[in-house]
Amino acid sequence: MEYEQEGKAFPGTLLLVMGTVVMLALVFCVMSINTCSKHLQQCQDEIAMLSRRTGCSKPAISKELFDVTVRIRTANGVGSGVIIGKDSILTVFHVVASVGQLGGTLWVDLENGKQFVAKVDKVDMARDLAIIKPLDPAILFDKCASIAEYVPNPGEPLTAIGAANGNQPIATQGFFAHVTAEGMYQMGLTAFWGNSGGPIFDSEGRVIGLLDAVDKPLVIQGSIIVPLHITFAVPDVWILNFLKGC
Repeated sequence: MEYEQEGKAFPGTLLLVMGTVVMLALVFCVMSINTCSKHLQQCQDEIAMLSRRTGCSKPAISKELFDVTVRIRTANGVGSGVIIGKDSILTVFHVVASVGQLGGTLWVDLENGKQFVAKVDKVDMARDLAIIKPLDPAILFDKCASIAEYVPNPGEPLTAIGAANGNQPIATQGFFAHVTAEGMYQMGLTAFWGNSGGPIFDSEGRVIGLLDAVDKPLVIQGSIIVPLHITFAVPDVWILNFLKGC
């Protein structure tokens, strides 16, 4: 009789044990999923931080960045610039030096295809900076870029936009390296002839500098201009002082 009673009781006991095991397993799975989710988030945060340090994460290239970047043409060559006010375009002095010193015509091409003649309004040869404005005062811009007010961190991703090889502006991406002994920004990004004066944007779309020079003259192989990947920019602090008249 005891065997039969135990036999009758056995299925109920087994179900109870199995139910307990299943419940414990479910609790363990939920806890594991929560733990894994936390670990995954931590990993994602670490990857994002590492990307910011190494320049692996690229800032979004929006249409607005192109809208505020211009191509500047003179009789001696082509450069780039960035719109910073209703009637003001910022560039480097050596792009417009021939016009500023000897006179001549300065043409500006906008992203939307419009063109106009401009004049040199203000220069700082020591900092290699210049402001140009439309010759026609009726020409006004509805979009303009903002100037950053900080020194980027090494590895911070950057986007340079300029009239590469004299064509309409294109974007190249790279990263910030360091501040040179002269106070300029050194970067690891591709530069072409025609990029001079073009804006260097951070991930927020702010101008941290203007492309000014490469580590050595561009090498011309036949009709192909070989780009260089170590470039220098006039820093935002110089730009701000220039605009403030300091």
